[in-house]
Amino acid sequence: MSGASSTNERLRVLFFDYWLSGIHNFKRIVDATDPREASFLLLHLSSLRGRSVPSLEIVEDILCVDIRVFGRSSLDRILESLRPHVVLGLNMFTLFDRAMFLTCARLNIPTVYLQHGFLLENDAFLDSCKDTDQTWRIRDYLARVPKYSHLVPWYMRARRRALSDPVFWKVLWSLAASPAVASHYPLAPQELWPTLALVYSQNDSDRLMQNYSLAPERIGVVGNPELDAALVRARQPLNAEQRADLVRSIGLDPAVPVVFYADEGLAEAATFGWTRGGWADRMTELYSCCQDAGVQLLFRPRRVETTTADLGWNGKKGVATTRAVTIVDSVDLSAVVVGTITTVLQTAVILGKPILVPVWYFGGRGRETHSPYLKYRAGIPVQSPELLRDVISRAVAGELRIDTAEFAARHLGPCDGSASSRIARAILDLAARGRTESGCPSPCHGSH
Repeated sequence: MSGASSTNERLRVLFFDYWLSGIHNFKRIVDATDPREASFLLLHLSSLRGRSVPSLEIVEDILCVDIRVFGRSSLDRILESLRPHVVLGLNMFTLFDRAMFLTCARLNIPTVYLQHGFLLENDAFLDSCKDTDQTWRIRDYLARVPKYSHLVPWYMRARRRALSDPVFWKVLWSLAASPAVASHYPLAPQELWPTLALVYSQNDSDRLMQNYSLAPERIGVVGNPELDAALVRARQPLNAEQRADLVRSIGLDPAVPVVFYADEGLAEAATFGWTRGGWADRMTELYSCCQDAGVQLLFRPRRVETTTADLGWNGKKGVATTRAVTIVDSVDLSAVVVGTITTVLQTAVILGKPILVPVWYFGGRGRETHSPYLKYRAGIPVQSPELLRDVISRAVAGELRIDTAEFAARHLGPCDGSASSRIARAILDLAARGRTESGCPSPCHGSH
């Protein structure tokens, strides 16, 4: 990429996130950018979330800085020391997002929100948020004390005259009393407005306009960058030998069909009644169904540190727990994909793999309507573990047919394999435009 700036100085892009788990979303942007045009740095809150990470480290070729490096500095001072030309985050939900977007606006630093998962479209999602809020206990609030001791002062400073403003107190109360509802159906949504929101599809754009009152001129529909690799693979499929080598590389047998399941973080978010213990039970149940159906299971965990030992699978045959292969490879080597809501299933749509949706994963009471794959008939509902074994067998035998046209029309957005480049271009153009127009004060000058 080239031509974003009229100077020789590289554009400085600051990523921010709550932890390092989502770094692959930033990596795509880095890979789509000419290194002569921009430099990148990730500021994250891992230590405030109780995670032990180095203060400074390079992950996926991105310099990552934990917030503890800055001690008790205000967010203004942090941004002034980093001097970004543009700031990009993956969320529009929390007190941190409010503080960041408001502070950047005051400093005339343009901001970008980048979608990285499903923005659920139906009103039933509100019920799910209410259920999640009911699972909160005193220990959950206590665990967040270190984080909020930073975030509340940042938010207060970002709002100015906050103590005398009833909206300030209403926002704090809503996030304390109903964190899930307040995050996805926010009060004072204008505090969460980025300069530019980049989303997958028009459906996702509509959601931001409805729930956040975000003006359409602040939204760009760019497609899902996760699908770029899938679209390339659909055009250039692996041959039988390449696919067999890929299966062997993760310790599975190329002669036996594979079922793929990507962990969706349901337990981590306490969604649909999931817990960490329930997560292990579900995975054990899925493995047993695969064994009964005579197929192998490939499980891609969300946490990098998750191993087969965490599920008691050490030494067991027909199962692999790994993130060593990409999402597109994981889906491509599999005959069947199992899941509920995750965008990983969009890769299965592109590659034409049958999607099985275990209805009981939603905890009953019709909550399966949360799944857009079911709503638009891109996935096959399975009502019980006993039926899952049989449906897997039918899917492997090629007996199941699905129509993904309606789902694709609503949720996939532009599918030309160029989403990552389109996103990178939009981010750098915004940064360059602000610099050219002298929109950034002193924090935007200098270098990292």
